Order: sequence, then structure tokens, then C-alpha cells
Amino acid sequence: CKFTKDCTPYEDYLLVNPSSQLMITGSCDSGCDLIKSIEYEFRIYKKWILSEKELQEKWILYEFRDQVSVGTGSKSNELTIFKSLFQNNPNDQFKVEFVVKTVSIRTGISLGSGSLILAVNSPPQNGSCQITPLSGISASTLFKIECNDWDDNDGYIERYEYFINYLKNPKNITLGFSTNGNFETFLPEGPSYDSGKINVFVRIIDNLNSFTIFNLKSVVVKMNQSNSLQLIDEILTDSKSSSVNRRLHESNSVESLKNLITMAITLNELSLIDKRSLIEASNNSNLFLTTFGPKTNVSFDLIFNDLNSVQPNYLALKIINITSVEYESKRNLRSSIREKLIGFIVNISIFDVTSIKFQSAFLAEITADCSELTRQASVSRKNNLNTPREKISC
Repeated sequence: CKFTKDCTPYEDYLLVNPSSQLMITGSCDSGCDLIKSIEYEFRIYKKWILSEKELQEKWILYEFRDQVSVGTGSKSNELTIFKSLFQNNPNDQFKVEFVVKTVSIRTGISLGSGSLILAVNSPPQNGSCQITPLSGISASTLFKIECNDWDDNDGYIERYEYFINYLKNPKNITLGFSTNGNFETFLPEGPSYDSGKINVFVRIIDNLNSFTIFNLKSVVVKMNQSNSLQLIDEILTDSKSSSVNRRLHESNSVESLKNLITMAITLNELSLIDKRSLIEASNNSNLFLTTFGPKTNVSFDLIFNDLNSVQPNYLALKIINITSVEYESKRNLRSSIREKLIGFIVNISIFDVTSIKFQSAFLAEITADCSELTRQASVSRKNNLNTPREKISC
């Protein structure tokens, strides 16, 4: 195997991960000096059991067709097996034979071969997961996920990874992971256009990175505006006794980043409410919408001529009266908070892929509304764009 981590010795064969493609390479090991030309060939055989009682078996040449790719024909010594071959044959074994044909002045035509026997690593099975409660308030309600009775036939369960996504938005947002199947977290507000629903799922992963996805029941998460305003006040005052201080300063890196994402999404939702309210009050068509939490199919910089063109996606938003002066005051307040939150991630340690994903998701949310970014926030944001990240709007 080209990458040893993709093939794990097990009994008299190699276990391969059905969740990813497999790359196999071959080479001429001996008798390859002074050769005039060399050609390679891969053959794949499938194991057939003729009689279980008499332990009779036979290897049959397998017609793999579009399930593999061989570099540049006979001159390539690399074979790629697509994951569909393993996923469509989870209980079968395969033998990959590598044949080398050489032509030399001294020995003429010579043939040599080597082979690998592959079996599919079974993904975790037989378990279930549940989440409670099924509804709550963003950044306030603590949701608990429990996974039980999962097992693995040819290994062990290594970890559980937790994700959410939204209607009309295929991007998955990482919540975190655990090794025991138990997980607690706050959740951001669900999309207004889908009554606050959030889809939650768990990826159960074994020691060879084969996984099973378990979809939980959708939960409804809405925003309590008074709680959100209190959150803003706590961020600005930064009191050591506040809940914000505990979430950001007294948590580990991943927990702090999760809380930052929730706070950024709350800011985006408050911004959206104020913008729609100002459109309603003054029929101001020069305002554009921010994205929030679940990215919508509405372009960020789209100009709306009237409120009716906005309503289909945001029917559940509460409209309040607001003047242009009040809007600017609130916008400046949110700008200050965004600057403060962006500056906070400078002190958060980035130590694994999970924390990188969380930092990326946070930067995408906190910069979703370009009109609420101060110059300092923009500079800080650029200084933190040295990791893989989500698309940044501005």
C-alpha cells in the first residue's frame, strides 16, 4: 500500500478502510538491472467460497471496470481502488496481483509478480444515539447527546464526532468529539426560514477510521432576544464573574471556540433583525442582508427593493421599530464586540485538526457582515487566516 496507514495487517490479510480510496504501488525488486524496457500490470481477483463445509475456495478474476484507476497504462506502477469497490462488497476478500514484465539484453523477457490479499474493515454497528432536550434557546440551553451499544467486529470504537447542519445548507458544522459517546454542548440558533430546526448527526469511528453515521432527531433552537442582549453586555464588560468569562477564559481551546461561534451567530441574527426592521420602517433599499448561522441561498451583497423579496427566507423574524440613528448605534456596538471576539482567538491554542476547524468556522461567522467590521477587526482577521478555513465574505 502506498500509505501504510491505509492497510492494517490482520490475520493472513490486510484490512482496508471502506470510507476512503486505496492506492497501491509496485516495483521491480530484483533482476531489474540492465533492462531495456519494463511494463506493469495489475490484476484483481475476488474470493469465492465453493464449499464452506469442505473449505473450498477459488480466486476469480474480477471485472472491476470503473471502480479502479491505473495511472498511464502499462507504464504505471500505481493502482487506485475507489471506495465504491469496498462499499459494494463489504463481506468479500480481494487479491491484487502485480505483474512486472522486463526485457533485457542478458536475460531476454522475464516475468515477476507479487500479491496482496485485502478484506474490508467493518464499520461500527448495532448502536444508537439520542439528544435531549429536543428544543431550547441558543447559547443558553445545554443539549446532551448519548450514544450506546456500538461495537466493532474487527477492532474497537475510537471516537465519536458530532455535527450539525441546516436545511438548504449542506456544509456541516463540527461540534466536537468524545471517546465515550457522551457529549454536552450549547447550540446556535436554527434558521428562521425552517422554524429554527437544526439537524444533528454523529459519526462513530473505529480504530482504522471506518465510520458509521447516525442521524438524530432534529432539534429546534431559537433565540431569546433579551438573553442575547445580556450576552452582548457581558462581552463588553468582560466581568470575571460573568458566564461569558467562564465560557471563554476558563474552558479548553475547543470549548472556547465553540462558544465563540455561538456568540458570532447571535450577533449575525441581531444584525439581521435590525436591518429588516429598518427596511420595514423606512423602506430603505440600500441595506443588504448578513448571512447568519446557517448560510442561506440569498447573496450577501444583494440589494432588496422591498421587504417582500426578503420574507420568504426569514418569515419567523420578529420586527421591531428602529430609527436610522438607533440602527447605527447598535451596528457600532456590534462592531466593537466583533473586534473584541476576533482579538480573543489570538490567545487560543491551535493544537489539532478539530481546533483548526472551529477557528475557521468562527472566522467565517464573525466576518459574515462586512458592514460591522472595524479596521482593527479586519487586520486581526487577516492575521489569523493562516489556517485552512471557510470562505470569508469580506
